[in-house]
Amino acid sequence: MKLNFEQISKITQGAVEIQEDDGVFSFFRFRKEEANATNKSIARCTAGIELNFRTDATALKLAVDTSCVDTPRSFFAVDVFSDGFFIGCIQNLDDADCVGDYANKTYPTGSFDGIFSFPDGNKHIRIVLPHSLICKITDIELIDASFIEPIKKQKRLLAYGDSITQGYDSLHPSNTYAMRLAESFDAELINKGIGGECFKREIAETAKIIETDYITVAYGINDFTVFTQEEFRENCTGFISVLAEKYKKTPIFVITPIWSTLRGAKYKFGEISDVDRIISEVCTPFNNIKVIHGWDLVPHEEKYFGDLYLHPNDEGFEHYFKNLKKETGI
Repeated sequence: MKLNFEQISKITQGAVEIQEDDGVFSFFRFRKEEANATNKSIARCTAGIELNFRTDATALKLAVDTSCVDTPRSFFAVDVFSDGFFIGCIQNLDDADCVGDYANKTYPTGSFDGIFSFPDGNKHIRIVLPHSLICKITDIELIDASFIEPIKKQKRLLAYGDSITQGYDSLHPSNTYAMRLAESFDAELINKGIGGECFKREIAETAKIIETDYITVAYGINDFTVFTQEEFRENCTGFISVLAEKYKKTPIFVITPIWSTLRGAKYKFGEISDVDRIISEVCTPFNNIKVIHGWDLVPHEEKYFGDLYLHPNDEGFEHYFKNLKKETGI
């Protein structure tokens, strides 16, 4: 069974739009107005987008194209699960080789494919697309399948943030904190994380209101390196006030920056600890917002970071997710 546009559309989660061009499927996380507000090409990556369905297929044949990188990271993986068990992945690097600062190295991109065998009987198949770059599906076929049935999540998680929310530097898209948190909530993830982004009123203003059960917000580290405290407070207030007004009855968890080696760095902002303080002060008037202090969510050791200073690796994201989940109280 070679999947068509209608079938792909029904089983895809985390995308606001899907396009087909001569049998090639492209997936988008942002509407045009939102993308214009951020003005970053990295917004086109497939972070948080996955395919969920039930089938009796004996195997999956999958081919992807990653030639349009246009992001600071070129490594990627497409993760495949059957009934919650990791079956395998298509990737352009070996996990075992990823020691030290692997994040900023250059890896091959282009056309990749794989065949994944499944256990007998009906099963839940989950395909998680890369968070790190733009990934298109060029071929997807279910071998010996008599049916395909979409599986919908019970809830939805809307996640705003920068590169860490997008998923840097997890080797596998299924291991990012946002994806892990959504899975723990049995929620569809709408990942609005964008590498290099800051608090920006326009991002909240241009976003279409969607039904969501939870919202996370995690900006601040890029703001620290760019703005003064006065500018940061204004930008933070603009974003938070618009988001809180749009989602008055939705729990919003605002996460302050996690540990990084930037502590002690000299920028016009001042001390990085003041990012946490200002975010807390801005969020105080809103009853539906809980501030989660991020500094201790990930252990203060370089070995938990893919670039050794800022972006968690898979092990770092494991700590991030587990500690964050506790803090949410859900």
